[in-house]
Amino acid sequence: MKIKKLLLNYRGKGGVAEMLAIALPMILSAACDGVMTFTDRLFLAKIGPEQMNAAMGGGVMMQTLMFFFMGLVGYLTALAAQYYGSGEGSGEISELCDIAQILYMNYFLTKTL
Repeated sequence: MKIKKLLLNYRGKGGVAEMLAIALPMILSAACDGVMTFTDRLFLAKIGPEQMNAAMGGGVMMQTLMFFFMGLVGYLTALAAQYYGSGEGSGEISELCDIAQILYMNYFLTKTL
């Protein structure tokens, strides 16, 4: 009985399978970022320890900025969805403009690193 209920939650509308279809590309993207940073440091280790240590600070700062803004945009997206779902049309436009501004700011900040 519990297995049948679990399968319905997995395959049903709004279930785990639908969530994984959306979340899997984001999970793979975050994992590939870590692999790319590791590979960069591996190649820099062949040049010298100073270069590898410099890349460590830059990589951590870039990931911190990226993840901060990704979390912030996710939060603002939830607010925009709440405005849209409640029928208040005036709030969602300002929220979407805020999201766009934060995305542009994130792009230029991470581009300079």
